[in-house]
Amino acid sequence: MRTLIWTVDFSARSAAINIYNEAKRQGFDVEIVGTRTNPTEFVIKLNEWHPDIVFNFCIRPNLVQIYKLIRNSGAKLIFWYPDQTEARRNHMWLHCMKRQADCLIFSIGDTAIRYACCAPVSLWMPQYFNVDDACLENLPERLDITKPIYDLCFIGSVDAQRRKWLEELAANYKTKFIINPFTKGGAVHNKKMADIYAQSKIAIGIQRTLFCTDAPYVTSNRIYNAMGSGAFYLTYPVTKLDALFVNGNHLSVYQNETIQCLRKEIDFWLANERLREWIAAEGQRQVLRFHTLRQRVPEYWRVFELLHTDNVDKIRANAKEILPYLDSSLYDLAIHIGENKSE
Repeated sequence: MRTLIWTVDFSARSAAINIYNEAKRQGFDVEIVGTRTNPTEFVIKLNEWHPDIVFNFCIRPNLVQIYKLIRNSGAKLIFWYPDQTEARRNHMWLHCMKRQADCLIFSIGDTAIRYACCAPVSLWMPQYFNVDDACLENLPERLDITKPIYDLCFIGSVDAQRRKWLEELAANYKTKFIINPFTKGGAVHNKKMADIYAQSKIAIGIQRTLFCTDAPYVTSNRIYNAMGSGAFYLTYPVTKLDALFVNGNHLSVYQNETIQCLRKEIDFWLANERLREWIAAEGQRQVLRFHTLRQRVPEYWRVFELLHTDNVDKIRANAKEILPYLDSSLYDLAIHIGENKSE
């Protein structure tokens, strides 16, 4: 089974790069080509290589004609999408992406449910600790006393509320904040990212105002990156978080009403080092057991095999292999087959 990955670009931030490298390492027949802004190279490769599966990371309305070309070639088309959606992207999915793909793979539970009407198969397959294999083989020591140690760290983009909260935290704690790492030249990936998390007593999650919701499992890959690196993760409330992680065992949840609530939790966990570091170690074990690319890549490829052989009806029967971290009571949250038929 030949799989062609269509990547957004070839920068270190591209999720497709690490997926491709891990798939190659595991011996899958896979190639990667780009880009989203200039798809000509992809079309050439599609016509020359004749893949069975196209694993697509380039999701834009202006690419619809190429999606049709892929499916007309006989390849199965899978969309991979890691983000929550606000009004603009919700419109894109419901009005432009409907019936374009054979399968949708979402990293957020809510989007897998919401857009199940857009394709024959819609799956929630959570994101993962996004580091390359070299970093995974040589993870940093936790709180190495020969290096600077921080009370708090945060790596990510900001909106007005995040910025306001981070500024107050920076004024009261020893912090390492990498703000807007993708757009302002401060990108950290792989070992550099893992080092920051490992040297921070607490990694914090602050929900963006745009995405505040009670919908199920709305969170970014920060949770996996922080915990996989060994950090103690303090997160805002996430509906259905216990599908993957147990509050007080793998991480801790603070109530999201005010910055004072967050600071109270921070002070508690800074003062309770022994319990904090036990939870951090348990959280890291959980991520390394279930949520790295070493696990996720063969799970993706098992879905591809079932699509390639026209056995999508067997996805649920193979759920323990595809979603080994989920209790069977949660399969209805993660697996949506044939829900587009009435649309």
